[in-house]
Order: sequence, then C-alpha cells, then structure tokens
Amino acid sequence: MKKVFNLTLIAIALIAATMTSCRKTFGDKDIDFKYQDITENTLSFLVIDSKTNNAIEGAIIRDSEGNEVATTSIGGTATYIKKAADVLYFTVEADGYATMLASLGTVKMYKLNGKSSGIATYADKAGNVKPVPPGTEISAQTVSSAFVKPIYKTTVGSDGGFEFTGLPNDAAFEFVAPTIIDGNPYDVNSSFTAATVATPKTVRYSYIGTELFTVVSYPGVVRATNTVVIKFNKAVDKEYTENRIRVNGSESGFTADFSLDGKTLTLTPTAATGWDDVAILSSFGVSGTVYTAADAVTGRRQSTGISFTVTIIK
Repeated sequence: MKKVFNLTLIAIALIAATMTSCRKTFGDKDIDFKYQDITENTLSFLVIDSKTNNAIEGAIIRDSEGNEVATTSIGGTATYIKKAADVLYFTVEADGYATMLASLGTVKMYKLNGKSSGIATYADKAGNVKPVPPGTEISAQTVSSAFVKPIYKTTVGSDGGFEFTGLPNDAAFEFVAPTIIDGNPYDVNSSFTAATVATPKTVRYSYIGTELFTVVSYPGVVRATNTVVIKFNKAVDKEYTENRIRVNGSESGFTADFSLDGKTLTLTPTAATGWDDVAILSSFGVSGTVYTAADAVTGRRQSTGISFTVTIIK
C-alpha cells in the first residue's frame, strides 16, 4: 500500500560541478531534484516503447518550465544543447502514452491501454466482510516514481465491482490507503500490474479505527542540537519499528541511533560522528515505516511511512 510519497532525487553526473536543488510539483506529489550548473553540453535521448522496445517518433521533450526543447526523430532519438543555467530534468510525452519524468539517455514510455478490475470488500468493525458500498472512491498509485501522473482513481459500482482504465500498461501499482468507507478509515495491502486484459481480483480493506496513525511533527532544520525528535499521534510499537527506520547522512561516515518512547522517536548522532564533526551545512535523510501496537479489539496494527530530510545548521 502507498501512504506517503517519497521524495525522488534525480542526480546527473556529467562533469564535476556545484550541485543545486529545486522542488517541482507533478500531479499529487512534490519532487526534489538535484542538478548541476555546468557549461554547455549536448544531451541525447532515446525514447522507446516499454513493451516492444520500438523507437517512438514524435515524442515531445519539455524542460522543467514546460517548454518544448526537442522532438524525437524516426529512430526515437533527440538531442538538446544544454546551457549553463538549465535544469537537468525533463518530461517526455507522446500520443497514447503516459508522460514520464526523465533526465537523459533511454526513456521507456508506457501505453495508456492498461486496466485492472475486480471486487472490493471490507471487514467492518465487527469483522463482517461486505462489498464496498457503491460510490466509494478508491485509488491506486504507480510503484515507480518516474510517472508524472502517479495516482489513478475509480468509483466502486454495485456489489463492490471496480475497474481502473487508461492505466500505463505493464506498470506496477499499489492500492492507496487510507480509504474512507462509511465515514471510517480503512487500510489496504494489495497490488497489481496493469494489463490490456485484466485478471479480476478481490481486494480486502481492513478497519483501522476512527483515528489515523500519523506524524504530528518533525523538524526540517535543526541548529547545533544533539537530537532530532519526531512525534506521532499514537504510541509507537518499538518491536515492529526498530528495524524499519533508515538514516542516511550526506557526510561520509555519518550515522545516527534512534530510540522509541511512547509517541516519540528520537534520533541521536553516534559518538564518533556527532554534530561537531559535520560540515557547517549538512543534512541526513530519515525513511521507513513506523507501527502502532496491535489494536485490542481488531488485533491489527496501523502503520505510517516517513520520508524526509533534516538539515543541520551550526
């Protein structure tokens, strides 16, 4: 299931140069990009069909501002002369295909003729399994972050029947949680691959209580402090969470330990690489999945994903 949108980083190493970053919004998610301010270079693209690997002629390549900068030839190739101040990421679009994020090189395009269908059911508070009521909106998100439009929605029909159409064919999807059914939030853990001929499947939504498990707060910037504190609205289960959090530092050798206490997750740099050992401006990423204790009635655990960057300023 997808509950958060991870920040996607596209880094292009053409020559040694100063790194710059920016954020753009595509569809329902914000994406952080890193790029290089470099001297003029010729960038080459090859645009192909993801299923047949055939070249796609006439695909339009746009820069980060939406300007058309190149069109592919009969062999699916295109070139673009990059200027020093340009941003090194692009979108590629072609008739009948999903628009893709790209940097350079080979870009695989997915035809929008995929579908998925089936029956959506849910277990109510008492555990009774029923068809999801007609009119309920359900969503699925592409597993890959390369799609400009990552989320697709549909409405459940009679007897829980649903069908997604116009999906990127052969793309992997996960159902999005939470989904509101009869006014209550429901979890889901199910995936599928879009196909031209859909194999019907049954999707089960599970009741997760009247209050969702969420992150209450976390710092974006910390200044000369020894800890970083992330707070949740419910108590965290240490046993289920302690091996599911990753900390990645931008400085060589940077690591951090974390501890869980009730609704709080605290990150502390290791003794060998404390705050005093990092650069004037540094950062580290925190990602993973955090779990609550099992519900006393349903026996189920709630989970929430975390994915963010903390910047350190001395």
